[in-house]
Amino acid sequence: MTSFMKEHIKKKPFYKKPWFAKTAGILFLAIIFGAVSAIIFSLTLPWAQENFGNPEVYSLGRETTAETTNPQTDENSVQTSDRKEAESNIDLEDFKVLYAQIRDIADNAFHGVVTVSGISSNEDLFQKVYESEEKASGMIVGMDSSQILILTQSGILEDAERIIIRLADDTICEAQLIMTDEVSELALLTVKREELEEEQLNDMTVLNFGTTKSLSQGDPIIALGNLMEEMNSIASGAVTSLGDTPVMDDSYQIIHTDIAGSIDGSGILLDMDGNVVGIMTHKFGTNMESRICAIAADDISRILNQMMSGEEKVVMGITGRNVTENISEELNMPQGLYVTSVADNSPAMYYGIQSGDILTSMNGEKILSQKDYQNVLKQCTIGEEIPIKIMRKVRDGYSEMEMTVRLEEQK
Repeated sequence: MTSFMKEHIKKKPFYKKPWFAKTAGILFLAIIFGAVSAIIFSLTLPWAQENFGNPEVYSLGRETTAETTNPQTDENSVQTSDRKEAESNIDLEDFKVLYAQIRDIADNAFHGVVTVSGISSNEDLFQKVYESEEKASGMIVGMDSSQILILTQSGILEDAERIIIRLADDTICEAQLIMTDEVSELALLTVKREELEEEQLNDMTVLNFGTTKSLSQGDPIIALGNLMEEMNSIASGAVTSLGDTPVMDDSYQIIHTDIAGSIDGSGILLDMDGNVVGIMTHKFGTNMESRICAIAADDISRILNQMMSGEEKVVMGITGRNVTENISEELNMPQGLYVTSVADNSPAMYYGIQSGDILTSMNGEKILSQKDYQNVLKQCTIGEEIPIKIMRKVRDGYSEMEMTVRLEEQK
């Protein structure tokens, strides 16, 4: 009889398995660390309470009331709100102060501004005579014991039979023309002092010219006068650019602004100190007819001094631009004054100077720029004949030409 041996595999107890040993080790370490933490906390708690006090504990469901709200937080919120409101009020107050200053500057300057009217007679189709009137702003530039001097635009005086001045109080008096300047289109007028009452004379102010040397792009500026064909208007804005513009036998600095104005408007520009820094012009400057431009005060002062002195102005009739050394090298052309235009019926036209010629010498002096040309011309006299050298464009480059020009008086 065959017998078989039966073997039974007995399972290993769980406490001898690897995972049990790892788990037991972790629990043991946790107990040790917990016990150490509890001991440290119990030892440091009295010290923390003594130094920091007992913390206030809030339940999640606890309703926040006025008693539980942090007063410091509320105070900070109120202060922040008040500060924002104050900043908003300060901004508005700044604008009010600024515009009040502009108004004060304009009010003071209006004592030196008048309305000038050129009156002329005409006939209609039925041969009935009527009067036409052209108006412009004028500024008082001088007063003495016998007269008041007024500077205005000459365009309104063409064919005028009478010149009427209207003061700020609507008083009307007559003026006489002293002199006009053809290039700037300015006219100098005089009003007899005896035509005005003492009270009116005391209310009049001679406006002072400032200088554009301290004027920069972006500076605030005030316009005063007949800006939109409405007398005694005020507007403010900023200087957008300043630049030299060549004119006949001279150059003017032109102030460009962002202030809107009519093409037929007139007036003056003031800086924030109340000084006149320019007189409005439409002859020079930008093509944007809706923006005010002005001849700078430095040039106005020079023109005014010449008219007040009665000095005769010598005319050649050239408008030009500088051919600098860099332009000369880049374009392969002679250095000097490039003639952009020649005035009709001028000495330059009579003696054959043309647009495109380059003036290089005048009366024995070398001409390299507009300034050189102006300095030589100022030293000349009416009727004087002066030698001139020009470079004229020909097929193979430039050819030098010499001529003698007899200078004339500005008409």
